[in-house]
Amino acid sequence: MKIAHLSDPHVFDSGSSQKRKRRQAKDLRRQARESVVRGLLGAVRRTRRDELLPRQKVESRQLRIERLRSYLQQLVYGRVGSRFEPENLRRLLRSLHDSAAEHVVVTGDLTVSATPSEYEIFREAFSPLYQQGRLTVIPGNHDTLFLDGSASFLDQLGDWVPEKAFPFRKAVGRHVALIGLNSSVDGNDLDDELQLLLSNANGRVGSSQLTRLADALAWSREENRLPIVLLHHHILPMSLLTSRHPRDLAGEWTGLMTHLEDSLALIELLGAYEDPVVVLHGHKHLSFSAPIRVPDYSNIQIMAVTSALHGGRRIDVVRRRVVGRVRPGYNLYEISQRGLESVDEVEL
Repeated sequence: MKIAHLSDPHVFDSGSSQKRKRRQAKDLRRQARESVVRGLLGAVRRTRRDELLPRQKVESRQLRIERLRSYLQQLVYGRVGSRFEPENLRRLLRSLHDSAAEHVVVTGDLTVSATPSEYEIFREAFSPLYQQGRLTVIPGNHDTLFLDGSASFLDQLGDWVPEKAFPFRKAVGRHVALIGLNSSVDGNDLDDELQLLLSNANGRVGSSQLTRLADALAWSREENRLPIVLLHHHILPMSLLTSRHPRDLAGEWTGLMTHLEDSLALIELLGAYEDPVVVLHGHKHLSFSAPIRVPDYSNIQIMAVTSALHGGRRIDVVRRRVVGRVRPGYNLYEISQRGLESVDEVEL
């Protein structure tokens, strides 16, 4: 079976012409450069004035949180939204239509800032694939943002999620079981300045999803299907390319703001399954040159893909290093009950 894997398209609603969009994005980038460092430092600075009354402290804290949201909004729109080109989206859809893919999975970050208009752009673009029963999507951290105008993933695309719950399971073809996890943290649930700054880009599966994941894996075995686990965040730290055991690498992450907090629990659960299992993700716009197998858990194959519309970087898993840029695109997998048989990179 052939499955197309894309991630992080980051569709953006400019609300204006391309010329105006670029001018606005340039202004936002300038504002972000001038103020983001000063603003973030000021937003997370705790008030140390003992003479403040409790009510004044609460109001001051709320003001800092709102200020931090504002600066993050400038950063997100300025750096991510400015790179969205509608023509690239049209090119992606044409490529998927012309490919031999029997099913398409999108592993999160569908939008820039989770606004209803961005969700509508994504829905309109990918609706034909969904109507054909050939599309599966999960959210990323950009789809659970906490900025002004953000909307809930399940409110906007819940009708595309089986049972409107995570993890969901879906039988695809004769021998594949797709299991969709939500590894993103809802920024609206964060009321601490440092949490707000650091945790939205972090990922967390949580004990409840892990329990249901074990049930979904058991169902896959009963149905004699290969489980393919979809999540947004990286299940492995970059350090694992040194081939050390994952238990020895807890906390060793190249990006403080972009890791999966309970990755070890997820790896151990998948490793205990023993039969072949595939994990597909996106998030950091990194494309693996080949599937990675986890030391001591050789039944797990992990594959990451770059941003579908913005490109990213390639990781050479043999040389264990970043080897350069990669163009926007997606991966096309040949899949059997044994796992990933082949990987083709499709560039736009």
